[in-house]
Amino acid sequence: MLSSITNAQIEKDTLLASQYYRKADSLLIEEKRDSSVVYFEKALSIYNKNETWEKIASCYNKISQSLRGARKLEKLMQNSKKALEICTSYLSNNKEEANAYDNIGFYYEKTRNYEKALIYYEKSLSFRKAIFKKDHIDIAKSFINLGYLYSAISDYEKALL
Repeated sequence: MLSSITNAQIEKDTLLASQYYRKADSLLIEEKRDSSVVYFEKALSIYNKNETWEKIASCYNKISQSLRGARKLEKLMQNSKKALEICTSYLSNNKEEANAYDNIGFYYEKTRNYEKALIYYEKSLSFRKAIFKKDHIDIAKSFINLGYLYSAISDYEKALL
């Protein structure tokens, strides 16, 4: 009896967390970044309670993505590192690990540490190539990020490749 009550509560919590997550994602698309962070954090607290690792990593990455636009770089890095830690501890070959590397690369690019940015963008690309087909949009995003980075360091020939 207790097991079925516990399972029902987990199911209810998961549904609520999913609703928060979808709301946050919609707000992020609308560029309402501060509001999206609030809802991602609500979802995150529920996912943490249930140890839903992929969703936890996704929330941290989405919070980082929300912070990109607000240029809250230190918080972006904190959340990205948390996502990466979860991925390396509980998940394997997961898109969230690639997203965490991408967010960390963004941090280093914006703080003008281009060498580290390149390392993390290349890690992200490598992960994405391993888990997605070659024409997947996330692989294209990695190439775009590398192109912008090479442009920022005036290596225009590599930026065009």
